[in-house]
Amino acid sequence: MKPVNSAFFHYLTAALTGGADDDDLSQKFFDVDPNNPDIIKKIIADVFAPYFRNYSLTFKNKAKDCLGFYLSTGKIDFENEFNANLLPIDTPTNCKLFYTWVWEAFFPNEDFEHYSTNDYFEFYDINEPLNIFKQKL
Repeated sequence: MKPVNSAFFHYLTAALTGGADDDDLSQKFFDVDPNNPDIIKKIIADVFAPYFRNYSLTFKNKAKDCLGFYLSTGKIDFENEFNANLLPIDTPTNCKLFYTWVWEAFFPNEDFEHYSTNDYFEFYDINEPLNIFKQKL
C-alpha cells in the first residue's frame, strides 16, 4: 500500500497562500468571481501551475498522490482546505470543483479515479514536505 500525506494539500496553491493578509494581493483579486471557470482556470494555469512546476519530482508526485486520493475518495473537506490557505480569492461554491481544475491544470489528460482503490492509505506528517525541500538544498 502507498501512503498519502494530506500535508501536501497545502502546497497545491502555495503561490498565493497567505495572500488574504496581503493588501496588494487582496486588491488584485478583489473582483475575481471564484465560481467563474474561465477566470479560475486562468489563475490556476498562470499562477499556481508555474509555481508547482518548480517543485522536485518527488515532491510533485507526493502532491499528486495527495490530490488524486482526496478527489477520488472525498475524504477531505475541500472548503476547509481552501480556506486554511488564506487565499486572496473568495471561497468558491464548490471547492472540490476548484481542486478538480487544479488537477486538470497540473496533470492534464490524467485520471485520478484509480486513487480510490485500496492501494492507498492516509497518514499525516507535516514534516515530510519540509524534509523533501531540505533534500533539494
